[in-house]
Amino acid sequence: MPTTSTENPDGSRLVDTAPGGGQDDGQNPAWSPDGKRIIFTSSPGPAMCTYTPSGTNTVCVDWGMDSTPTYTPDGADFIVGNIAVWGDAQQLGYIPSTYVAPTGLPPASDMKPWFASATGGDDSYPTVSTATGAVLFEHDANGATDIWTDHGNHTAGLLIADGRQPNLSPDGSTVAFVRAVGGYDQIFTQAADGTGSALQVTGGSTNHTYPKWTPDGLGMDYNANPGTTPQATVGHHLTLATKTDTVIPNGLAWVTQQPTRATSPGAASTFHATGPTRVLDTRAGTGVPAAGALAAGGILPLAVEGANGVPSTGVSAVVLNVTVTGPTASGYLTLYPEGTASPGSSNLNWTKGLTIANQVIVPVGADGEIDFANHSPGSTQVVADISGYYTSNSTGTGFTAAGPARLLDTRAAIGVATKTPVRANGTVALQVAGKGGLPAGGVSAVVLNVTATDTKAGGYVTVYPDGKAKPTASNINWTAGETIPNHVVVPVGADGKVDLATSGSGSVDLIADVLGYFSTGGSAFHSTAPTRLMDAVGSGAVPANSTRTLTVNGSTVPAGATAVVLNVTVTGPKAGGYLTVYPNGTAKPTASNLNWTTGETIPNLVTVRLVNGKLNFGVTSSGSVGVIADVFGYYGG
Repeated sequence: MPTTSTENPDGSRLVDTAPGGGQDDGQNPAWSPDGKRIIFTSSPGPAMCTYTPSGTNTVCVDWGMDSTPTYTPDGADFIVGNIAVWGDAQQLGYIPSTYVAPTGLPPASDMKPWFASATGGDDSYPTVSTATGAVLFEHDANGATDIWTDHGNHTAGLLIADGRQPNLSPDGSTVAFVRAVGGYDQIFTQAADGTGSALQVTGGSTNHTYPKWTPDGLGMDYNANPGTTPQATVGHHLTLATKTDTVIPNGLAWVTQQPTRATSPGAASTFHATGPTRVLDTRAGTGVPAAGALAAGGILPLAVEGANGVPSTGVSAVVLNVTVTGPTASGYLTLYPEGTASPGSSNLNWTKGLTIANQVIVPVGADGEIDFANHSPGSTQVVADISGYYTSNSTGTGFTAAGPARLLDTRAAIGVATKTPVRANGTVALQVAGKGGLPAGGVSAVVLNVTATDTKAGGYVTVYPDGKAKPTASNINWTAGETIPNHVVVPVGADGKVDLATSGSGSVDLIADVLGYFSTGGSAFHSTAPTRLMDAVGSGAVPANSTRTLTVNGSTVPAGATAVVLNVTVTGPKAGGYLTVYPNGTAKPTASNLNWTTGETIPNLVTVRLVNGKLNFGVTSSGSVGVIADVFGYYGG
């Protein structure tokens, strides 16, 4: 099945619907207006299918290989060419874009003719003006091939003589089409209303076919072939102003660039708890077209809207627990909204062979997807579990910072009856409502920093609402003897409890510090572009058993913010220890956010309340340690 193949430097995507080049699988691609789905025709099959930009959630409509589909400007319908709706004539038809084909061809009653009567020829390659709503199409009759129009009112008529495969520019002002010159197909442009003269924009002893405008209207992608052998087809990109013509990478053909809107971080958003639910597992093929590790230097797109309890529109950010496992080399992972360039920040760092998790709050791209970028010379498997999402409206809940306050420590009988480690494959039911500054009722989700320590064997813990079945998800993974924390956002059970269930062959001590909760009346969340606020490394590392103060309020986090979300990374520690991040002007709490061993680089998401616009980073260790802090969002303000 076709998959995303490469990306432009500005984040816009090139999608290949013919893997391996040529015309062997996918043809005639067209994007939905919002850039969330692509439609194409496929063989073998034959079939007409749509799928998300990540190559998943495929829906096929078996209309035959000769169909040439596109979307209406509002995305509500498909307009399809070469459909036998009037006897033997191949005409334009339409059907809702939500249509799911039954077995075999759809009933004739499902396909509606675009015109009230036959046009007297065969019609294909519809293209729609977003400005006027007019549909242009290729019309073949009596040995002539021309471009016709429906005049915007379903009335067919000639527009441009001697033209094929029309494609309208994004603003609807210009049509690109194909015309034979000297025995080879060339691309021309002309005013979309048919006035003026046609301008030839390609030349030479090569066939230039199937032009597709770029979303900015400054160029087009097309297929080039010196002859008629399909396997020799190669995609090209033409920049019209400079006449620069370049070969599209990886030998791709049938390429079309994704229309995307800019992702605007900063809008006030409210939270909706869900799951936890596994949305990505490259080992099992979950969330991706096929199972397989994320390649060295690769980018993995994940569709998050419209599945796993997440609405199909209006999602501003998602909360994921991301795990890497089986990496073949050291590296780091960056998550960011699809349609934007990869930022200069990291969410998860690892060494070769390590399994490690970190929670991530990442804005969602305009197409409903996020990207995972592997910054490593080696491949790695990636797993992601969703525990909530934000919407840019007031239908969800707000955040109230609390603590940090310790709710659970199995070593000290805090939150449990005895000083006893959690047995292998055991579960702790932890009361959170009414504890640590949380109200007794009305809490929909809680934010915890959970730490596993005194681990007797490798394993993992899953945190989920009490009273629910244990999900296929994990929050912390560990090896024997390791102490490791992770930030956890988890829905709260109806009884005010959350469960911490261990999986593994050995016992483990668990610690949980509460950082805040979600309820009606709390503060809205504002995502930000990842911004580095602290880079205390090398000679600027934080000394042993000392505290570094960071001013948070500024251009990124406004005065009046009640809490801030940071990704904090420690690197190059000279000795083992732990880090506590807490509000400046308050006493250092009995809590930790990061734990490490000598030489280890490890990240963790941190949510911490603000009192005076500053934070303290308290190091408890006999050696100095480098500390990096990137802000990803804030509450209130």
